[in-house]
Amino acid sequence: AAIIVRRGAESQDYHPDSARRVDDVRSFTAFISLQQTTTKMGPLRIRPGSHRCWTERSLQLPMPVGGMALMDSRLWHRGDAHMSGTERAMLYMTWAEPAGFTAASSKHLPGGTTYALRPEL
Repeated sequence: AAIIVRRGAESQDYHPDSARRVDDVRSFTAFISLQQTTTKMGPLRIRPGSHRCWTERSLQLPMPVGGMALMDSRLWHRGDAHMSGTERAMLYMTWAEPAGFTAASSKHLPGGTTYALRPEL
């Protein structure tokens, strides 16, 4: 999927892309910059380590064209406020290991919408 953000957009609230449960399979999200993304364009901001333990520390990730951030889908993140005249375009994809991949496994896909369009895939 793609995210297009226009000038004047406010910062998003921090959020993870999937819920936290002990018996979830691992899932990862990649954000790929479709153009040079500067600090004024509201780039991705993450809270490093927040998929394990909440932290107030944050890191803004401006990226070159084709730059990619790969993260655990439970990591808390947001898009910052967009102050530039150019739209910001990001491609994002989420991967998860197969749910219940062995007969003894009780693991399942975590709650979230990033991959729920075609759960059978």
